[in-house]
Amino acid sequence: MDLYQMVSPRGRPNSQVWKSTTAIALLCSSAFAFAATAGAQEAETTPADTEARLGTVTVTARKVEESLQDTPVSVTAVTGADLEAREVDTTEDLGRLAPNLVITQGQGVSGNASAGAYFIRGIGQIDYLLNTDPGVGLYIDGVYLARNMGSIVDLIELDRVEVLRGPQGTLFGRNTIGGAVNLVSRAPTEEFSAKAKATVGAFERQEVEASINGKLADGVNGRLSALYRDREGWVDRITDGSTLGAEETVAIRGALRFEPMDALTLDLAVDYSETEGTSSPFNIVEVNETAQFAGFHNGALVGPPCVPPPGSLDDPRCFNAQWVADDLYREQGVDPSNTELEAFG
Repeated sequence: MDLYQMVSPRGRPNSQVWKSTTAIALLCSSAFAFAATAGAQEAETTPADTEARLGTVTVTARKVEESLQDTPVSVTAVTGADLEAREVDTTEDLGRLAPNLVITQGQGVSGNASAGAYFIRGIGQIDYLLNTDPGVGLYIDGVYLARNMGSIVDLIELDRVEVLRGPQGTLFGRNTIGGAVNLVSRAPTEEFSAKAKATVGAFERQEVEASINGKLADGVNGRLSALYRDREGWVDRITDGSTLGAEETVAIRGALRFEPMDALTLDLAVDYSETEGTSSPFNIVEVNETAQFAGFHNGALVGPPCVPPPGSLDDPRCFNAQWVADDLYREQGVDPSNTELEAFG
């Protein structure tokens, strides 16, 4: 059994890309004023204390809009503004915001950076095969993503993210025994708005994100968002000179909202994304030579000098730790390391 470790960029062991995190602290204090005079003069009265309240957070965790405080479900809701302030770019980064949620990108055995492993309270699915079901459901505007492959997605123009902990089969259906992650996009509005953001960073990272929103006609509003990202890898493959972790992504999303009358709203959304690059940055850190499955694998699938197969079970030339790298940023794999993903919905 080979143990893999995901490798992060140099100098930042806890992040796939260099980011700055802004911490916001709210401090509430009361001010008291006292007036002293030479005589027995009464102290001046102070104004009434002002109240500090948090805004109402609306969620749809139970398929209806209700206040987060009134929802009898273990749920963490993060608004789109908070996601932008904390530099949360993909679903992989959501693990930093919600307790009991762990999301990892592209397991070493999958070879694909878009394959995500979602775990809530220790329950999830690490296998990327098409015949396996996840243990945590991922929903984008109510649409269920049924497989781990392609579940690491960019967060563009989100209204909020809801993380529901515990079994959610009653409202969300199967494959949510660990919980559910619900992504809700921003709906088009009448008020015109436009914004753009450019990011540069280590490993030749270049990223541009833009969006525009406004009224198209009476009762018709539209929103258009686009993203482009290009980044080199940071784990060198010494066998062919490539680098693991390289990525080039193009994503676009358009949405229309029709409101022909006060009691009727129709939403239409179309999105497209395309990603090309190399496999996820990982490396072998340990080999368990007593693992039964690994022994069977090495006994059945062998080549010279491990022929015939029985000899591979105890031949040190066939099964050993020679591929364990001393440098986590140098990898000795020989299999193809290309990633291609195209999604339309």
